[in-house]
Amino acid sequence: MLAMLMPRTAASFPCAGDVEHVQSIFRFCGVAALGVMQGDVGHLKPGATMAQIFHPSTNTIARMSIFGLIILLGAMLWLVAAISRSSYITQAGVMREQPAPFSHKHHVSGLGIDCRYCHAAVE
Repeated sequence: MLAMLMPRTAASFPCAGDVEHVQSIFRFCGVAALGVMQGDVGHLKPGATMAQIFHPSTNTIARMSIFGLIILLGAMLWLVAAISRSSYITQAGVMREQPAPFSHKHHVSGLGIDCRYCHAAVE
């Protein structure tokens, strides 16, 4: 797409005096590295590379930010899962008020009836 918008030779520029200025803009934008000006301009070398805008450590910072975000999201998901399964949320071990006042000792200890006979959700 960029190749269709940019002229290919220095002769096709509207102002011949602005050729060096436009060439420097092309070099700054990396057009020479894209192959738009392949050997058409004398002082540009065929292996010209794009000017580096950001410091090389920016790549490391970007990678660490992405990995840090992934680790943070994983830790947050683990925390939500741990909280949702905790006894605070499930209320495991909380004594419930009995609907009918009778002693469990009589049924469990005295008669030997298993808790699951009456209570389906007992662990």
